[in-house]
Amino acid sequence: MPGKHGFEICKQLKADPATKHIPIIFLSASTQDEDVKKGLDLGAEKYMTKPVPLAEYEAAIKGILKMS
Repeated sequence: MPGKHGFEICKQLKADPATKHIPIIFLSASTQDEDVKKGLDLGAEKYMTKPVPLAEYEAAIKGILKMS
């Protein structure tokens, strides 16, 4: 995402009462434990590393939507 970092976007969305309920899934090439922890600590429901099989991504989305 040119000009924006996913962590900042997540932080902004979760801080705004109008958007804090929106589920967030990080889809990243970074497998560093610090990045996974940071994404989840910021409020993301899931952090997935690329490449993600389509079936696994779809299952994650369906699971999060069921919890909503």
